[in-house]
Amino acid sequence: MSWHKSRRQLNNVIMLFVTRYGSGLKPSSPIFKIKARVESDVTAIVEERDVLAVNTIIGGYRTTIGGVLRDFARTRAVRNFNFDTLEQILMERNIDINNFR
Repeated sequence: MSWHKSRRQLNNVIMLFVTRYGSGLKPSSPIFKIKARVESDVTAIVEERDVLAVNTIIGGYRTTIGGVLRDFARTRAVRNFNFDTLEQILMERNIDINNFR
């Protein structure tokens, strides 16, 4: 089964965020509810509300996914990620895309 591009991108963002901040996240954290929704039907387009919610959560930590990747790159090799579909969803709503850069 192949993931929809938007779901794969959002799942990557969530997993990067959880890997970086997981020790400070509670199991009841909204990020885990969103993760469950994203993983529930991997072939469907991602729900806009989930993209917006993850963007808000990342901003709440005063970081960006680029910042998370730079943190990881200090100690290990990190592959390139592309979040163009998520950025497009945010741009269409006039929402700053910086959290996904």
